[in-house]
Amino acid sequence: MKTRRIVVLVFLVLLMVSFGILVTSQPKAQGPAKTLKVGLITALTGAGSSWGIPWEKTFKFYWEEVNAKGGLVLGGERYNVEIIVYDDKYSASEAKTAAEKLISMDKVKYIQGPIGSAGSLAVCPYTDENKVVTVTGGMATPLSKYTFHGIRHSAGTSMGLVTWIAKNRPAWKRFACVGPDDATGYQQTRDEIQFINEVAKGTVVALEFWARGTKDFYPLITRLRASNPDVVMTDGTTTVEQAMMMKQAAELGWKVNWANHGTTDVNVALQIASKADIEGAIVTSYIYDPPEAPQAVLEWKQRYIARWKTFDESSILWYTPSAFMEAVWRKANSVDVDKFVAAAETLGPFKVLYGDAFLGGKARRGWNHGVCEPAMYCQIKDGKLAKLDIVPGLDPAALKVYPPARP
Repeated sequence: MKTRRIVVLVFLVLLMVSFGILVTSQPKAQGPAKTLKVGLITALTGAGSSWGIPWEKTFKFYWEEVNAKGGLVLGGERYNVEIIVYDDKYSASEAKTAAEKLISMDKVKYIQGPIGSAGSLAVCPYTDENKVVTVTGGMATPLSKYTFHGIRHSAGTSMGLVTWIAKNRPAWKRFACVGPDDATGYQQTRDEIQFINEVAKGTVVALEFWARGTKDFYPLITRLRASNPDVVMTDGTTTVEQAMMMKQAAELGWKVNWANHGTTDVNVALQIASKADIEGAIVTSYIYDPPEAPQAVLEWKQRYIARWKTFDESSILWYTPSAFMEAVWRKANSVDVDKFVAAAETLGPFKVLYGDAFLGGKARRGWNHGVCEPAMYCQIKDGKLAKLDIVPGLDPAALKVYPPARP
């Protein structure tokens, strides 16, 4: 009889759980949903649009899914996320204007973006002064109380890539570093030069910068070729810019090794260059097909295609800022910005599409406000990504923070 009672009780409990009757630790909301405004400043036009458009699509879709599941329940109140997007045209002045509009007109207390370092350097002192949480993509952005870096930092991926090259391509000792003539390019090339010298024990034989919007890379490639590098490292470049360089190098008959620690979308590259042009390049990217891709990525890809009819590989990267914000809001159980900051300081690991991420950067930049997340290194073979290695998030504490000036 006693055994029968236990079985019946267990059955009833399971039944109640399945129908949502049992009281759990999930937060309960009272009354109608409130609105939580979140702004995005990104490049929908201009030189950075191949990064910025996927960020906008990911941002919109992420919060559509959250709202469809009932929004955020924080402090006993339900919030639907309202998104407000401004195009900064990959311009620092436009980014600053967008931030001013978001704060003064739209009354936003949370912002994602800008996408580049120049825009972030223009925006973040202003948002910090106004106590607005900003989760930026700018690599050279100084961290502060209200400023966070929302994607893997180039220093971590650069450290991992140069370490991989030192171990797996030990004959590569002559490095050429090329980057855009802006704050993003300066920071990334400085980081990479330090790693080349200290980790790979290599020599930088060429250092070149070019203006955003450049389409004619032939003179730059001719100069690089004269330096006879073993590998060309592209720093802070979009997939479009990488593809144009590799295409034009092939047209000049120069076969050289290419490596890029920024995100490369092969499908975008193949719209500009041929398979032969980009064959063998080593890139930081994410495989989003089986068997290498984790289940979370496969499911995200399926839902993303259902929403947008196509897939953007960089959406895997742009998923992270929103995942970070949601994780912190839920931990803070509040929309108050100071409670958000306090919760972020003790957040611990949080889930992103390729595993666990965490906040680092304190030893290097004074605050643990920089996202460190897994990176995958791949080689392009026959127009597809072939996995070389995947490393967990790295927090390169030993690297210096440089002023936004040419190295």
